[in-house]
Amino acid sequence: INTLQSATTTKNYPGADVTLVLTDPIVAYKYALAITKKHGTMVVVGQPREPIQIAFRDLIFRDITVKGSLLSSIESARRMVKFVAKHGIQTEINTYSLEEVPNKMMEDFHSPHMKGKLVVNVSL
Repeated sequence: INTLQSATTTKNYPGADVTLVLTDPIVAYKYALAITKKHGTMVVVGQPREPIQIAFRDLIFRDITVKGSLLSSIESARRMVKFVAKHGIQTEINTYSLEEVPNKMMEDFHSPHMKGKLVVNVSL
C-alpha cells in the first residue's frame, strides 16, 4: 500500500499531531504535510537544496504550524531519547558500497518506497 495515498485518501485517518522531517527530498515535506492533522505541527530539521513549498491552505485552513530546528538543548535531547526508547522508535538505514552508488543507491533514492537514510560505507 502506498502510505501517502492511504494517509491522504482515508477519511478516518486522524493524522499525526507532530511530524518531524529529518531528510532532504522535497517529497518528504509534502508527505509530512499530508499526514499532519489539523492544528498540528511540522518540524523541519532536514536541509533540502530546493525551497520547501507550503500551500497557504495548509497554514490557514488546516492551521498547520511549521517550525525549524537546527540543534536541540541538552534537556530537549534527553527528552527525545527517552521518548524514542519508550515508544520503540527505530531508524531505517540502508548501507551501500562505493560501487553501488551510481546504480543501486540512486535507484533506491528515487524509489517512491524509499524510507530511512542512505549511507555510503567507504570501508566495504
